Amino acid sequence: MLGSGVPLSPDGSITPVLSTQNKNNWGAPRVISCRARTRSDRRPGWYDSSMKEKTSITLSKEVLSGIDRIAGSKQSRSAFIEAVLTQYLRKRARAQVEARDLELINKAADELNAEVEDILRYQDPEA
Repeated sequence: MLGSGVPLSPDGSITPVLSTQNKNNWGAPRVISCRARTRSDRRPGWYDSSMKEKTSITLSKEVLSGIDRIAGSKQSRSAFIEAVLTQYLRKRARAQVEARDLELINKAADELNAEVEDILRYQDPEA
């Protein structure tokens, strides 16, 4: 138990405690405490975009002045850099998918071309 009387589960997280004796104004049990979410509660791959990690990067003065000029007073440097990197990562992921698709098409090109020629001969045997 914490000093406030909140019970902890074996993994150290806070568990919900409802009081059945102390009802709120609407007759529902009053919540005394609530369970804190832990990383183990999240599904694999789960991400909440409001969760931020603080990091430090070193940029040249020219890059910073370019960021300030483009972002202006509309958004912070962090928000601008995050938007640019998010766009870059999406484009890169898309390019990887397209490259993989093109590789699969090229691997099957001879077979697909032969199939198309067969269909065309069937449609017009004189050609």
